[in-house]
Amino acid sequence: MNLFNKKVLSFPTFISLCGISGLISCLGSNPVYANSKTIENLQQQDHFIYQGNLKLINSKLNTAEIQGSNHLFKNNFTGNTAINGNSELRENDFNQLLKLTGNIKSFNNTFNDKVTINGNLKDNDSHFMEELSVIGKADLANSELTKDMSIDSNEVRLENCHTSGINFINKEDARTVKLYLTNNTKINGDINFSNQKGKVYKDSNVVIEGSVNGGEVINN
Repeated sequence: MNLFNKKVLSFPTFISLCGISGLISCLGSNPVYANSKTIENLQQQDHFIYQGNLKLINSKLNTAEIQGSNHLFKNNFTGNTAINGNSELRENDFNQLLKLTGNIKSFNNTFNDKVTINGNLKDNDSHFMEELSVIGKADLANSELTKDMSIDSNEVRLENCHTSGINFINKEDARTVKLYLTNNTKINGDINFSNQKGKVYKDSNVVIEGSVNGGEVINN
């Protein structure tokens, strides 16, 4: 899964993984394979590639690729990161581009660069500092989105969130697209429904500072 520039990723090494376990070996330029592994306090400057179920705790990695279900707790990713598998993300810092494939559960993470998700997202109390793009349903609570959200979905829920604009990019979707806004959610920009079949359900504490284009607002 080489999702980033091949010139950057073509010569990974895994010296810091040697000796951790018989399941993980130092393989030069090859990926690290394991059925299931917990790794703690890893400091990895080289390109980290892991295939298998992974629990990664309190580690600092540069460029990383993970293939398999994963639980990432209190890690710092300083380079581009790509993850293919259902993910549970807690209290991580992602400082460069992040690409996720699978169903994502996220709590109290900081995303400092663009995030692209192909799968459903459930987030609580995270900070998105650049654009968030999702293909799938999104359910966010107590989250802050500094830039726009672009989403291909027929259902999005925001509870007590602050965000810029929301752009529904599923122009060819014939279904009604539903956006639920509750509990002091504030939208600083416009809400755009590209298929012209949008419905915004909002309670009395919700603020939409921009306009709603291609849809209607329904006050609950």
